[in-house]
Amino acid sequence: RKMGVNLVPFPRLHFFTSAYSPLISQGHEWNNTKWDLNRISDNVWNPRNLLTSIRKKGDDGKFLSASVHYRGRDISSAEIENITQKYLNSEHEQFVEWIPHNVKTSIITLKPQNVDTTATMVGNITSVKDCFERIWESFNKLFEKKAFLHWYKGEG
Repeated sequence: RKMGVNLVPFPRLHFFTSAYSPLISQGHEWNNTKWDLNRISDNVWNPRNLLTSIRKKGDDGKFLSASVHYRGRDISSAEIENITQKYLNSEHEQFVEWIPHNVKTSIITLKPQNVDTTATMVGNITSVKDCFERIWESFNKLFEKKAFLHWYKGEG
C-alpha cells in the first residue's frame, strides 16, 4: 500500500509497468551470473525491458515516479544511490520535472536463486496509454462487426 501511495501523484495517474533485470532463459544461468550493479540498473531502466507491451516508436513516455528494488548480498546503499543519481542526471528527459525525488530505491538482502543480484522496477509511466489504445481499437473492431455479442444477449 505504501509503495502504491508513493507512486501515484494524482488519483487518475495510476498506470504501472514493471521491469526485471537480469532476464535470463532457463538453463543459461551460468552465463549471466556476473552482472554488476551498473549493468543491472541500465537494463532495468531500458524501455525495451519493460514487461508491458509499449510499441509506439519515438514516444517512450515519461516516468511520473518509480521504485527500484535490488535483491542480493553485499549491495551498498551508497553505490545504489550513486547509480540512481547518475542515471537521473543523464536521462532526466525520461522523468517529469514537476515531481522532484520521484525515484525510490530499496535493498533486499536475501540472495536470489541462480544469480548474485537482481533488480525489479515498478514505475508509473505515461506510455501505458499505448496498451489501452490498442485494446480499445480491437474492441471497436469487434463491436462494429457485432462479434461475440450473442453471448451477452443470451445472458440478458
